[in-house]
Amino acid sequence: MKHLLIIFSAVLLLASSCGTEPEDEGNTINPNIVKVKDCCEGLSGDYFMGKMVSDEIIYSINRALVKLFTDTNSNLISATPLGIIPRGDGKPANFIEISEDYSKVLLVKSSYTDVSLGELVEVNLIEEAYRLLRDSTYNISSAVYWNGDDTKLIYYSYGNDQGLEAGYYLHNKTTDIDSLLLAHRAEIGPSEMLNGFDLSPENTKLLYPNVRASFANPDIPQTPQIIEYNLETQQADTFATTFDLSFVRVGLWLRYSPDGSRILYCNFPLGSFTSTTNDDSEVGIIELHSRQKRILDINTNSEGRKRSVQIAPTWSYDGQDIVYGSGELFYPSGAKGFYSLYMIKNVDDPQNYK
Repeated sequence: MKHLLIIFSAVLLLASSCGTEPEDEGNTINPNIVKVKDCCEGLSGDYFMGKMVSDEIIYSINRALVKLFTDTNSNLISATPLGIIPRGDGKPANFIEISEDYSKVLLVKSSYTDVSLGELVEVNLIEEAYRLLRDSTYNISSAVYWNGDDTKLIYYSYGNDQGLEAGYYLHNKTTDIDSLLLAHRAEIGPSEMLNGFDLSPENTKLLYPNVRASFANPDIPQTPQIIEYNLETQQADTFATTFDLSFVRVGLWLRYSPDGSRILYCNFPLGSFTSTTNDDSEVGIIELHSRQKRILDINTNSEGRKRSVQIAPTWSYDGQDIVYGSGELFYPSGAKGFYSLYMIKNVDDPQNYK
């Protein structure tokens, strides 16, 4: 049996896409795409973030952690609630990352309605314990564990008016001390919604998105940039990689492959968490050695030439498969359906690429 463990979070959102009515022709879905969990069956919700590591799928929904079991074809067998995440201020608890021993989960509690300004919490899956690491005044967007040592983590903060500088911070849970690793202010601030940075497997490089400043100068539009920052030499390498130009597809999510040789990316539109997306997503893989980019065929909408929007794809533990949340885009209204949980198998299969 092929083993999968995914931690997924839930936010109930609607989004719309502007455009003209496409021709009503059938659209063949890539046969390697498997719907693991439908948005609206049983324990339902709007999935979009996860990690694949064992024979289970764990995600958060309605502030409860739920464990799913799948068969060898990735079909859902059962779903079991694990525990309740405190509601607090009523904001959804969004999954960000899981520790290497799969015992702890990082969550950011945020409104995710046009902005990402959240508090950072940790859930111990073994002890079913909930711990507040940083409150909402830290305006945290995303976080990842330090590889090999889950007493440390890195988080991104948009900064605040009390003197907290925007940037990437190393947080030591034992000493409760934060150290600024890299000052970085997103051009569009918390409207970036999700800062999809990652840490290399050997903890030496920070891979982070630099969203374009099209709002400041719409006459010179830019696609987001991928930047790899060497934590040891403090030198930054800006990739020459570009994406299909769109005025709204400014979000960028990045994940190193388990062996550190590849980057999985998702260039997603503003409004993906709210009521207006206005575009779909570009998802693909970049070979680090050659910087070659390949776009994945991850569309899940079979109606005509219609599209879907994807958010935060992640690798399987062996780097062979990818899991992601996908919501269909519908015309002429342009509404986005609820996200369901999908997997694309055998990522190196040529038919997985456009």
